[in-house]
Amino acid sequence: MVKNWKRALALFLVAVMVVTLFPNNLFGNKAKKVKAAEGTTYTFEASALTAFAQGTKADGDVEQAGTDGFFTLIYSAKSKVDSSSKTFADDYASSQRVNFGGKASVDKNAVMFKTEGAATVKIWWVEGGKDNRQMTILNANGEAVATTDVTIAQNEVCISTLELSDAGTYYLGGATNNNYIFKVVVTTGGGATAERKAWAEVDAPLLGNIAVSETDANKVNVPYDMVIGDDGADSVVITIKDQSGEVVKEITSLTEGAGAVKEFVPTSSGTYTATIAAKREGEEDKTGNEVTFDFSLPLTASSIGVLYNEGNGTVGAEWSAV
Repeated sequence: MVKNWKRALALFLVAVMVVTLFPNNLFGNKAKKVKAAEGTTYTFEASALTAFAQGTKADGDVEQAGTDGFFTLIYSAKSKVDSSSKTFADDYASSQRVNFGGKASVDKNAVMFKTEGAATVKIWWVEGGKDNRQMTILNANGEAVATTDVTIAQNEVCISTLELSDAGTYYLGGATNNNYIFKVVVTTGGGATAERKAWAEVDAPLLGNIAVSETDANKVNVPYDMVIGDDGADSVVITIKDQSGEVVKEITSLTEGAGAVKEFVPTSSGTYTATIAAKREGEEDKTGNEVTFDFSLPLTASSIGVLYNEGNGTVGAEWSAV
């Protein structure tokens, strides 16, 4: 009896040892411990920018900023970077802010960035009005995908965190009107990675018919066709030269889609030449066509500045040229 008991115990111990040698998933346990991938953090601080006054920039002017140029600031004619000293709840302090001058859109008044997956966006900002303005993140179609929900007073500091679940191109700014941005931190990691179309398969950009704006004779509309986004370029640059060959304007467009219309404001009459190039990081530029156009400054009313008596019944006058 004792011998049988010892034999049974020995067989049981052998069975336990054998079972422990099998992989877990042989018995349906497919759980695995996977080390979470560490996210990559990109930081932008307004204090690192060069200050400028309102009117210095034109609608759509851009500036790369932050870690590895990860952020692109898209300004408007109302934008400025000016002094303002603020200390936030986490003791972060800054003496300079981005004041876009209006609500965010994909064309202006926004901080643009691209992610290859899910991301967390942390914003150090200040309320710009008395109407409880929020901060928002727009997608490439201009649709709000994440918006703050806070109640704060004008000029009150705030730190907000917004979550993005998908890869894409995003635009951060005021939801309904201007707020002041001091710092932005984007942490990426996880989620689906956007797959881009091969650069060799992307068509070169094409300038359209450049003509004077129907609503403002001082402006010229510059249309172009070029896919910007995962299936195309990162941006296009339109270069405009005067008749002497001097570059008078470079227009960078980040507007996603198949094309857009940009504005150019000439300062003198003459013949101008526009060229276009599409850009993608790590690739050679794709050069498009060249378009020549004429522009004449519109006539404006002359004004008389000074009248003076020259004697002998003669009156002299000084006036501004049209």
